[in-house]
Amino acid sequence: MVFERNAEIIRQNEPTMQIERENAQKYLDIAGVMIVALDAQGIVTLINKKGIEILGYSEDEIIGEMWFDNFVPKRFKSDVKEVYKKLMAGEIEPVEYYENPVVTKGGEERIIAWHNSILKDEQGNCCGILTSGEDVTEKVLTENALRENEERFRVMAENTSDWIWEVDTQGVFTYSSPKIKAIIGYDPEEVLGKTPIDFIVEEQLEHITSEFRKIVKNKEAFDRLENINLHKNGSIVVIETSGVPIIDSEGNYCGFRGMSRDITERKETNDLLFKNKLALDSAEIGFWEWNILTGDTYFNERYFTMAGYEPNEMPHTYDTWKNLVHPDDFDSVYEVINKSIKDFIDGFEVEFRFRKKDGNWLWIESRGKILRTNESGEASYVVGVHLDISERKHYESAREQLIQELEDKNAELERFTYTVSHDLKSPLITIKGFLGMLGRHLKAGNQEKVDTDISKISNAADTMRQLLDELLELSRIGRVVHSPEEIDMRALAHEAVELVEGRINERSVEVQIQDEMPTQNGDRRRLLEVYQNLIDNAVKFMGDQTNPCIEIGAENGDEDIVFFVRDNGEGIDLRYHDNVFGLFNQLDNNIEGTGIGLTLVKRIIETNGGRIWVESEGLGTGATFFFTLQDMREQP
Repeated sequence: MVFERNAEIIRQNEPTMQIERENAQKYLDIAGVMIVALDAQGIVTLINKKGIEILGYSEDEIIGEMWFDNFVPKRFKSDVKEVYKKLMAGEIEPVEYYENPVVTKGGEERIIAWHNSILKDEQGNCCGILTSGEDVTEKVLTENALRENEERFRVMAENTSDWIWEVDTQGVFTYSSPKIKAIIGYDPEEVLGKTPIDFIVEEQLEHITSEFRKIVKNKEAFDRLENINLHKNGSIVVIETSGVPIIDSEGNYCGFRGMSRDITERKETNDLLFKNKLALDSAEIGFWEWNILTGDTYFNERYFTMAGYEPNEMPHTYDTWKNLVHPDDFDSVYEVINKSIKDFIDGFEVEFRFRKKDGNWLWIESRGKILRTNESGEASYVVGVHLDISERKHYESAREQLIQELEDKNAELERFTYTVSHDLKSPLITIKGFLGMLGRHLKAGNQEKVDTDISKISNAADTMRQLLDELLELSRIGRVVHSPEEIDMRALAHEAVELVEGRINERSVEVQIQDEMPTQNGDRRRLLEVYQNLIDNAVKFMGDQTNPCIEIGAENGDEDIVFFVRDNGEGIDLRYHDNVFGLFNQLDNNIEGTGIGLTLVKRIIETNGGRIWVESEGLGTGATFFFTLQDMREQP
């Protein structure tokens, strides 16, 4: 009788239980990761929509099938099957995370990062497993590609015409490419444990040692440092060396990495060419002479005409040269020349700015050489050439700017990677945690807690999706460009208010838009996003203001029209005025949002040639976001 009564109760509740099972399946299908349940024999008892999508089968083709026989690559099947058998028998401890491939219906292998939760019956025995998996195929392929790139770099380093090297903090070689053999005759293994100083000729030892000590002390990059080395066979080799400090991920100095090039032949050729050209009064190269003993000087015609002067417009005197050199450069130039003469350095090179007739400046490279000495062996006569290197300096400046931009982008990418990893990990941890709880609550039949678990999983998935959507939008700024157009900024502000009208009405915020606002030529779609984000941000941080108000308008700045969005909300502490525009920076974690909105706004403004800043006297005083825009109208 008891059995029949229980059977009747089950029959009566079957429709309700079926509905609950369907609802649970719907919640699982919302999750952005693959969810699979296996029984003790390894038969699939549950799979969500994401899992079906990855495997490429229908649900009917998966449920009830042996997982290891049908969805695991053959080469792993027996091993994985044996491990699962021992796991169900309690002979081994479960592994919380691992990566294994699955085989799709089309025969493709996808690498899945699994998070496992063991299912147990009322007696505490293992009865199956509930696992979530994220498809990390592209990530693994990317990591493999990076390793291949590193290997390619090593091959390039070992086959380049330059000698690539690394030294530690003590200046001891820790790596040398094979090219060293062709330059100074040693095998790479022979220089390991030695320092660059060990190969410098005696005449240069003191000078180069001093230079190296300065470089190491300052931990700064150096470029084209000439040094004379002794070849293994005893011959002289002139080397041009450049290097950069090695800094690890924690900012610690680890040594230097650089390259050296044999310029012996080039040096000899240049010296020969230099000596020949010193005797010529060339029309293309400025030429000068200086008698140190008498003070007499001579400048050829090109010396003056390259700067726009007539050949004999100025007297040929030391003071003429001094007055044409930029005041900020004179002391350093004089020091180089004076030291060269005093220390009897055979040749010297110096760069400085040289005033043109129109008031602008040329960049000049002046190369000098001591031609004669007096009876005491002191320098008495110096000659040299005067070269216009303005174009080269322009390109060098552009290169340095590009390098700085690349370094800034690299630093931003590192911060971006770290923060994205951190913020994406949070919802994944939530999903993982509640999957474990879901398994226990499903087993216990606690529907209320099952619903709560699934709701938490769904919310975490939604958070992850919102974060990824906003990151995608952020990445598009500057790449997806819309044609500039004439924009009525007042109408644009009204349109933005309509887009966030729900939030505005919910907080009963009064919005005042200035009657007269200028038009602006720019990317209308992006500028609408600016207003929308700034208004939405103002409403969110209105605090407990009893008469919340937002004012939108424009005013004349010193040089540009300044647009603003002002509120009387919580305000911003002075310490955080710059931080508010940082990626993922949220001043109040209790307020919804991903911390990307103001970063998005800043990037849009800068892409449109403007700048943005915030002003607030502190907490409780409201805040005003100001921004300027550059006219994006195409130039004729």
